[in-house]
Formats: sequence, structure tokens, C-alpha cells
Amino acid sequence: MPARASRFKALQGAALPEYAPPDPATGVSTMRPALAFALSIALAGPVAAQDPCGMGGCADAGTAITDPLSAEERRLSEREVFLLASEILAVSGLVNTFKIEETMEVLNAAAYLEDQERWIGFNPLWVRQFRDLPTNDRWPLYAVVAHEIGHHLLGHTIVRGGSRPATELQADEFAGFALHALGANLAQAQALWQDFGATGSATHPARGLRLAAVEKGWRASAGRAGLALPGDATDPDDTAPSIRQRPDAATPGDTGAQAAPAVPAETRPHDTIRPEMSERAVCAPLPKGGLRGRVCASSALGVDHVARLTDNDRRAPWTEQEPGPGSGSRMLFDFATSISAQRLTVVNGDNTDEKAFRRHARLEGLTLRGSNGHERVIVVRDNRREQTWTLAGFEGVDWIEVIVDSVIEGRRYDTLAVARLRID
Repeated sequence: MPARASRFKALQGAALPEYAPPDPATGVSTMRPALAFALSIALAGPVAAQDPCGMGGCADAGTAITDPLSAEERRLSEREVFLLASEILAVSGLVNTFKIEETMEVLNAAAYLEDQERWIGFNPLWVRQFRDLPTNDRWPLYAVVAHEIGHHLLGHTIVRGGSRPATELQADEFAGFALHALGANLAQAQALWQDFGATGSATHPARGLRLAAVEKGWRASAGRAGLALPGDATDPDDTAPSIRQRPDAATPGDTGAQAAPAVPAETRPHDTIRPEMSERAVCAPLPKGGLRGRVCASSALGVDHVARLTDNDRRAPWTEQEPGPGSGSRMLFDFATSISAQRLTVVNGDNTDEKAFRRHARLEGLTLRGSNGHERVIVVRDNRREQTWTLAGFEGVDWIEVIVDSVIEGRRYDTLAVARLRID
């Protein structure tokens, strides 16, 4: 166990909480077992010993949880938390400079300082349970990391005293703000807090206050985008999506994005220069029945090869043709008219079968850049399922560039494969 992680006291008699996806009828997630302090996110200040208080309450010191994970699983979990932190910080225009480590001495995550550096420690067992869940069932994991980032950004980790109701509410509010910016609706943003204790304590506020803080941050994010807020502010089960869209943009049930009214170039405040593609770039028309325009890849075997990015055949992938595993590859979605993008859909790797999937390099981290100046960092999970993200902030764009920041290298082939990468 890393030496710095010993600052945390283990939690006695507390089983690791298992995340349960939202109930289809209520949209509310539950944790099992439903302990008042089951979700312990320790707030560690600059002193060596901290109380084991966290996001959901406090517990007595005891024996550390046994670590059944392999070294490879622990490495992958650490990388995933780092990328999640990068994605959360990117919506605030910040670069991720946090240090990330795994520790079995907290139930899920903790924020603390060590040698004048900001650390987030996490329990890889808690992270692992989210690895293969659909995007919309992973919001509690985003909420945990966002809450800890909030403690760092708000200066809580440089103040002695551990957890206090006021600082917990501030971190909750930041988490709500970040979750809206990432595309969570209000019910998804509040899911993590639903099982917290109804009454407060000397260190933690009551559940109602915490849910209100998350909602306050969520709505502040929507208001900052200059939007009409979806849903009734008094309804805790508000499921209206947090898509930053123009009044005439597509509704959440639409299968494609609506074309936004054309805006003269000289009046667009954040237009950026259209990126230049290399001589090896190949372009293909976007599929009929959707957005009009083309998609270009920085390298490809031909037009039909590029078209594989947006077709419905997940067993025929696009593969990059440059030397190396694919980091730095680029795709450019060039639209015929200005559009308000609604979602990104990705099917990672070569989906011919599981063996082909593991043999080729796969996507890990992406950056999306729009013609309106908006940027978004995306963390792609390493599985064969379809993954989707709400593209809040990409309204009135003429083009969106997709940059491959990092990949997971293949076991056999030094080639990046992507079965689907589509913007609607």
C-alpha cells in the first residue's frame, strides 16, 4: 500500500457499497448496503492524521479492506480516475494537475495534500463496479470524483479540521455544476446523495440540504449557459436532460441534431479557424437521413474505410494507417450548415469478436473542439458496448474536430481500430 495512503483510517465493519443502477420507475439509484455512512469520501487536510469522515458521514477506525485486485486492474483503475478527473476539470476550462493513487483505506475516494501536491486517493474496488455499466449509470462515479475535486479547488484541503457541513455543501454544489456541464440531468446528478442520512451531524449536513446544494450547482451551470432551465425547480425527480441547446434544437427523444439558424461569421464571438487536415486525410459523406456534410479521418485506406466510422456495421472498423498505436489521430466532422450537436456515439475497437478487440489498439481519451470555441474531454471505456455522451455546449457549430489523446495499446497489432464514432 502506498505510504501516503496510511494517513487514512480504515472503516470498521463497513461493507463496500455496491452500486445499483437507477430504478426504471423512479430513476433513482440505490446503494447496497444502505448504511448512513457507506459512501465515505475522506476530506484530508495538510495534517498527517485525519478523521475517517467522508461524503456520507463518519465511521470508527478498524481493519482495512482486503485487496483482491491484480496489479493490472489497479493500474487501469488509476488511469480511469485520472481521465475522469481530466474530463470534469475540462468543463471548467482547467487542466488536470492532480496526482491519483489507489488505496484500500477509504471506501471510495479522498482529497488530500502531500508534499505540496494535490492528491485524490480512491478505492479501486469501488471504481471497478462501474467499469462496464452504461454511461447513464456511471454518474455516481463522476459525482464522487467531482466532489473531491471541489474540495481541492475550493481550498478545503489547506484548512485543518476535517469534514464540516459548510465545506461539504460547497463541494456538493461544485459537483452539481460539473455534472450538468457533463450532461447529467438533475435526477442523475443527485443519484449519489439519495441514500445519505436524513439527519445531519457535526461533520455532515442533512440529506435534504445536500440535495439542494447539488441542485443549486446544477442550475447555476445551466443558467451560466444562458438557457431556459428544464423542469420544475421544486421537483426532486426532474428528469429533463441538461442539453445546452438553442430553443429550436432537437428534443432529447430525437435521433439526430437539428440544424441551427445560420449565424453570420462576423457575428460569432468564439469562431475558431477550421483545422487543416494532412495530405493523407480521406473524407466520406455523412450517412443519409442524418446530418448533412462529411467526416474526414487523418489517415484511411479509402472513402469506404472512413464511412465505417458512421455506418451501422460495428463489425467493420475504421483503422488508422499512420505508424504507431494511434495517439494523435484526428477526425473532422464538417457540416453543410450550422448545427446544434446533441450526442457523441462510440463503439470502441474492432468488434469482429473479443479476440480481435483485444488485439487492436482502442480509444481511451478524446478531445472534441467545436467551431464555436467549445472543447470537451471524453473518457472512452475499454469495452465493446455502445457508449454515448451528451454534447452540451456544441450549439451553432460548423465543424467539430475529434482528437485522439490517448489509446490502449493492442496485444498484437500496433493499429487503432474504431467500430463507430458518430455525432448526431
